[in-house]
Amino acid sequence: MEKEIKELKQVNTNLNKYTGSAIDEHPGVQINVQNDTNEEENNDDPRVPKKIVLLAMIGLSSGFFLVTLNNTIVSTALPTIATDLDSFSMISWVVTSFLLTSTVFQPIYCKVAEIFEKRIMILFGLFMFEVGCLLCGMSNSIIMLVIARFIAGFGSAGVFGLVILSIADLVPLRERGKYVGINSALFALSSVLGPLVGGFFTDKVSWRWCFYINLPLGFVAFIVMFFVLPFKMPKGNLVEKLKTIDFVGTIVFLGSFLMIILGLNMGGTKYSWNSPVIIGLFVGGILLLVFFVYVEINMAKDPIIPMEIFKIRNVTFITIGQFCVGVGLFTLIYYSPVFYHLMYNGPAVSQGLFLLPALITMVTFSIVSGYGIAITGIYRPVFWVGTAVFTIGMALLGTMKQTTPRALQSVYLAASGFGAGCLIQTMVVIAQASVTKRYVLVTTSVVQFMRIIGGTFGVAIVATVFNTTLANSLASVALDYPEYADLLKHVVDNSSLAWDPSLPLELHTLLISHFTKSISYVYFTAVPFLAIAFVCTLLIKPVSLGKRK
Repeated sequence: MEKEIKELKQVNTNLNKYTGSAIDEHPGVQINVQNDTNEEENNDDPRVPKKIVLLAMIGLSSGFFLVTLNNTIVSTALPTIATDLDSFSMISWVVTSFLLTSTVFQPIYCKVAEIFEKRIMILFGLFMFEVGCLLCGMSNSIIMLVIARFIAGFGSAGVFGLVILSIADLVPLRERGKYVGINSALFALSSVLGPLVGGFFTDKVSWRWCFYINLPLGFVAFIVMFFVLPFKMPKGNLVEKLKTIDFVGTIVFLGSFLMIILGLNMGGTKYSWNSPVIIGLFVGGILLLVFFVYVEINMAKDPIIPMEIFKIRNVTFITIGQFCVGVGLFTLIYYSPVFYHLMYNGPAVSQGLFLLPALITMVTFSIVSGYGIAITGIYRPVFWVGTAVFTIGMALLGTMKQTTPRALQSVYLAASGFGAGCLIQTMVVIAQASVTKRYVLVTTSVVQFMRIIGGTFGVAIVATVFNTTLANSLASVALDYPEYADLLKHVVDNSSLAWDPSLPLELHTLLISHFTKSISYVYFTAVPFLAIAFVCTLLIKPVSLGKRK
């Protein structure tokens, strides 16, 4: 590493020619761009040496891969985590806590990076992600694990949000696409590997290594980025820049969703649906959501969700559609392994393999549909077919039972993955094509933001459906088997008890049937949301994509 730093200092003269700056003695390349007007003239020239770009990409791509892997690595570990911590009814919080903070704080990181510099903020985000992962691995209760996932999600927001912006500081616009493409490939790879890697660690070592594995890899990424990433001194008035950050909007939005998700998770289980606590959470969450809209329209100088973009018809329907697609997508990814665990009590690796048909078709058709639209310029039929097949696929998944042939289960999963793959990225592209250049960046952020928020909301609501349905079913079973009342009380949080060999065969069969019924309702809950997404695609207007060169 010292050799590379010396090499950096030796290319000072060449860098000055392009940036008008000197390399400071601070570790990392400090570039003070003094003449912004020349940026367009020089954007065809390399900004830093090729070796340094490659080293920086190793650090950036490693960090990006780790945080994207954490989106899915826990999917196959969730049943085991629930069993070890005796908390199946609260396991959805392991997902929602990470997704919520990793999404909501991305705009804040990007704005603060303009004030305190990108390299500082991406390293801070990676450090917080590592701290969160360490605490996740050390967790001895579901509450500690959820808090640790909040911290890890907060840190991952900085890495995920700033990697692309950091690439822009390393390479000229002409070459940027291939480096961004590397991260797109890593995102696809992490989606497929996540459940398999999580299953392997869960079965062969411990579910805690789903989190511990990030520590050595994250440390290497941190060191590389610390020494190699460019360091631009911020310009402008610090106080004025701080005023543009939408702190109020972020806090209000986060508070609103936390209240609604808390109401969904505790309603029907810990408290009755008509209890003052649950009603208060829902009313408070809705009022905060209304206040959030007011803040974004009237108070925020640079809102995280600019409301004026919703005056554009396509943006409105694509945003609603992506929210609903998010509900189906995250239900598919996180509850299909749960289905396998409940039906067959299979190991975590097998749960990952069970989900594989959906992941393969999702990644494949995400690429194929994108190329198809680029070649033909035809996209609305892709949306119609995608949402229709996704809706039908999820409905078919809801019909699965323990006796359903494995090949048929794989077909249902593959169909759902195909539908999702046709929608995830292509709808973002059409949203971009529907707005002027001024709104492209913010529209992209909002559409992707709403898909993940939809997924967060979806995981919360289907968890509520599952827990409520299962609890009510088991209450009736307890009346017929009073001698097993204690076991039936705990099987909600530890489903492995249903496979206790000491249980009578008829009771075991009855428990599996109730598990089947509950997980079926999970899939069926996502169906109306996907149907709404289908209607939204019918309302999207044709826009010109231009001629393909």
